[in-house]
Formats: sequence, structure tokens, C-alpha cells
Amino acid sequence: MTINTVTSPGSALSAGSRVYRHVVPLATRMNPVAAAAALRSAGRVMLTAGSGGRRAALAVGELAVLSHPGGAGRAPLSDAVDFLAGLDMPADTPLPEAAWYGLLSYDAVRDFERLPSRHPATDRPVYEFFLPEALVQFTDGHGQVIGRGPSADAARAVAECIAQRLDRLAVAPLGIVAVGTGRFGCSYEEYVAAVHRAQRHVLDGDVFQLVLSIVWTAPATVDGLRVFERLVAINPSPYHFWYAGPRFEIVGASPEPCLTLRDGQALIRPLAGTRRRGHDSLADQFAEDDLRSSVKELAEHRMLVDLARNDLGRVCRPGSVSVERLMAVERYSHVMHLSSDVRGHIRGDRGTDELIRATFPAGTMTGTPKVRAMEIIDDLEPGRRWLYSGAVGSFGLSHVDLYLTIRSMVLSEGEIRLQAGGGIVHDSEASAEYAECLAKLGSGARALGVTMEGAAA
Repeated sequence: MTINTVTSPGSALSAGSRVYRHVVPLATRMNPVAAAAALRSAGRVMLTAGSGGRRAALAVGELAVLSHPGGAGRAPLSDAVDFLAGLDMPADTPLPEAAWYGLLSYDAVRDFERLPSRHPATDRPVYEFFLPEALVQFTDGHGQVIGRGPSADAARAVAECIAQRLDRLAVAPLGIVAVGTGRFGCSYEEYVAAVHRAQRHVLDGDVFQLVLSIVWTAPATVDGLRVFERLVAINPSPYHFWYAGPRFEIVGASPEPCLTLRDGQALIRPLAGTRRRGHDSLADQFAEDDLRSSVKELAEHRMLVDLARNDLGRVCRPGSVSVERLMAVERYSHVMHLSSDVRGHIRGDRGTDELIRATFPAGTMTGTPKVRAMEIIDDLEPGRRWLYSGAVGSFGLSHVDLYLTIRSMVLSEGEIRLQAGGGIVHDSEASAEYAECLAKLGSGARALGVTMEGAAA
């Protein structure tokens, strides 16, 4: 059944449908990656894990799907929220179950704002979310399967089938990682020219800061789950993810929440200000001291904190938006960042779709002011960003858990794609900004076993 942009395979669900659930504990300890490998043929599949991988969740199969290229005045996020609101779920359904799982492309912003379109549109999905048929939740290897369906029998059958399959699993083999010769989307000289043009916009007063990115692509045969496993070991991050759908895979280790909503409290955590990690503790401390004392980095970070406050202010209660943590240093495998927490209490008359639209994309991915920065990005970058600097995670009627699709790679049609960017201001040095982009590509390069003209491998 189709409700605007939402489809329900086999008409499993429709407005007013009751969603039943059935829980089956797994009898044996299980590696979440092995479980994902065993279930990846079940339609759309998404694996997520926190830092260290102690907790993980696997969303499997499709009760409903939102996959759309955007445009044409569509409002897919509103369609998704309306679809959820029309379902009959028990009031005590845990938030992770009453949610869409998937991705929101950076290019979705064209449905929220009037932006130029220098680059041709494609039929690639801009919205790619699914309502899972089952969730497998892991803590320290112990797991449970939550089956869902339009009847109690259907939910039980799903849960028992998956549990039996996983309990019988020995080792699910992972595929290879084979990457050919890669290339950047622009030359170093073209990047420098784009930085200088961005700085002219800053000096002319069009923007205060602009985020320019570089993209690296290569022909590849890559098992995203093997890369996921490597990234968990290489680059411990708050949010590791792997998604496999009909047309692409994406895998990453995101350091930055795009947007979180819990108990009415919305959180944006901008990461802005970067230094490459030192080769030892002394060099690492020197890099941190240099970051903390950089007038340029501190000024940029404050601008982006203010932008986050303004974004939340559009949908939060007056006076509720505050900065709770300012410019802490967070370390990752190849870089360190300045980080702040900006919180606000969402207004009672605003839905999660409105909250996402008000804050998307993250200001740390565009610059400020946001709309003008995005117009200039469209002019200066060689193509549409697609999934890079969008969002990955889940959202429901009263919760949002979305992370930036950065430190990530996309596998589509036999090609691997990595992208990274940095903020440009009037006194930026193009060579330093380029080196920062390469450093941000470092963990992905290492996971693939490749070198990118200076990116650590």
C-alpha cells in the first residue's frame, strides 16, 4: 500500500494497523557482525554500535519503506511521521521499536530551502528509511530478537525464524576488500582555487565561514561489514553504522550527533576545530594546546555554536535553548576536535519532522549563514554531495537519534566513495585545510588498506 512516499511491502501495514511484537532471547552469545552477515539477504539491513562495540542493534527486513529521490515539492519526512502516527502500537512500545531506520541525504535540504541546482539531479534516493520487521539487540554478545508484524502470529514467526537461524550459526564468512586505483574529484590546484573563491565570499560579507569538501573514488569490491569491523577497532566513535539497501551500502564511524531528541530535550553537538593526532602523548598534548589557543578555530567554533542555538530556537520553547558544554576536546583515531553541547526543549506543537527540517543539515557541514553557505557550496564543489554530510540513524514520533554521515564511505555500482571537508574563513591556509581533509579521510583509508596522497593508512 502507498501513502504518499511511504510504501508497505505486500500491503503488510496500512493506516490504523496494529503492530504486534514478540521477543525471543538468543540462546548463544553472538558477534553482531556475524549476525548481520547471516541476515543481510533479508532486505534492507542496518547495524549500529556504540564506542567499543559493547552495545549494538541490528534492524532487519521491511514492514514499510520510505525511499525517494526528493524534489517535486514532496514532504517525505512528514509522510513518514504521519504513517507512524496512524499505526496502532502499544503505549509501552520502546522508542527504538517505534521508529524509522536509515539515512537522510544532504541533498534533502533542497526540499526544505530554495537552493540553486547547478549539478543535475539523479534518481539516487535522497530519503532512505525503513520500518524494520525485526530488531536484534546485543549487549556484550548477549542478544534478543524482537519480531514485529500485523498479527501476533506474524510477529512470533519472524522472531522465532531469526532466532533459530542465529542460534544455529557457526561462522558467517565475510567478503573481500579489494580497492583499485583511486582519484580525487578535483586536483589540489582546483581545491586551492575554490578556497580562494570561498575566501572572497567571506571578505565580501556573503558568509562568515564555508565548509568545502573533497571526494575520493575508486573501483572496488568491498564487503561493508568487514570494513565496519575494522572501523570499530581502528576508530572508536560514538556511532558506528553499516546500512545495506537495494542500491548502495554505506559504512562509517561518526563522531558527531546531527540531532538527538529524548524526553522533549533536543541536542546538537557541533564538532568544529580540528588537529591531527600526535604520534605520541607529548605530540598529542602539543596539538591539543595549539587547538585550544587558536583564535581562528575558537572563533569558528563559537559561530557554529550560535548557529546551533538559532536552529533549535526555531522549534524549541523560548528561553529553553542553552549551551551546556563549551569547547571540550574529543580525540579520535586520526584527529581531535573541539566539541560543545547545545540543548533546547521542543515545543509541544512541533513534530520530529519539523525539528529535523529546522536543524538539517548540520551547520558544521555548511558554514554560516547556512542557506547562503549552501548556495556557494553548490557553486564551488564539483558535484552533489548525496549521502556525505547528511544523517544516519532513527527517528520516531517523540525521539530522534541521527548522526552525521562523515568518516564514512559509500559503495554503489562497483565504486567506493569517501568525502571529507573543512571550514574556510578569511585567514585559512589552503594547504592546511587540504591536509585536514586528508587527515579526516585517514581512518577510512586505513580500513580499506589504501593511501590517499598523505592520508594515513
